[in-house]
Amino acid sequence: MSITDNSGSGPLPGEAVPVFDGNQVSGPLNYAGNEPGLTQIRNTVDGPRSGQCR
Repeated sequence: MSITDNSGSGPLPGEAVPVFDGNQVSGPLNYAGNEPGLTQIRNTVDGPRSGQCR
C-alpha cells in the first residue's frame, strides 16, 4: 500500500495533519510526499515499511 502526496488538515479544528489510524495492512507500506507527515497510530503492518513510515 502507498499513501502519497497528502496535504493540509482534516475537517475538525483538532485535525492539523492527515491521520492513518487503526488499519491492518497485509503487505508493504510506503508513505511519501505527505506534507505535513501523517499521524500514524494503532496500525498493524505485516510487511516492510518505507518512506515516511515509522
